[in-house]
Amino acid sequence: MTCCCIPAAQVGGDYYDFFALDEDIVDAVIADVTGHSIGSSLLMSVTRSVLHAKVNLSRSPRDLLTAVNELLYDDLSRTELLISMFYVRIDTQRSTLAYANAGHNHPFIYRCGQRAFIDLDADGLVMGVKKNVCFDEKETVLEPGDILVLYTDGVIEAENAKGEQFGTDRLCRVIESHCGLHPKEIMGAVLQELMLFKRTDDVTMIIFKIV
Repeated sequence: MTCCCIPAAQVGGDYYDFFALDEDIVDAVIADVTGHSIGSSLLMSVTRSVLHAKVNLSRSPRDLLTAVNELLYDDLSRTELLISMFYVRIDTQRSTLAYANAGHNHPFIYRCGQRAFIDLDADGLVMGVKKNVCFDEKETVLEPGDILVLYTDGVIEAENAKGEQFGTDRLCRVIESHCGLHPKEIMGAVLQELMLFKRTDDVTMIIFKIV
């Protein structure tokens, strides 16, 4: 597993984290708050504190998103900010991935054995719009060699001199062409390709490789 977070300005609004719940289960989260101000950054710090207080095995990914939205709603509404968030739970004993989404762009799995991309298409409203949101939760099987990629929109929305966005198709091509490498090397290949594009937003990525 490897990760990166590159802010577009002096302060960033992206966030990622990991939670080892027991020897077989690890959770990961990636999130993006609107704006690049100090207020956005402070709000993401509050989000981190809320998550650390609420994460445990008794709460599913869907329940965690619900709890975080309820606790942050007043702050988000008052500051007129929104947070997108994607939460995953990897169970290595069962070889499963459970996931829930709050308005975040969909991560994906690249199945090396099948040379196929699996879109993690759970749906859910971005945080800060309303209370009592019911988030979708899904589960999929993980296979040896699978590559799980989570990212924020700063990756795919970077533009080159021709006005072309980096895009999900390009990201997928880089992942596929480097799938035999260690996650750190895969990340390096993505960032090297991204250097040809102008970033106007924070760039955050998490790459897992299932063994």
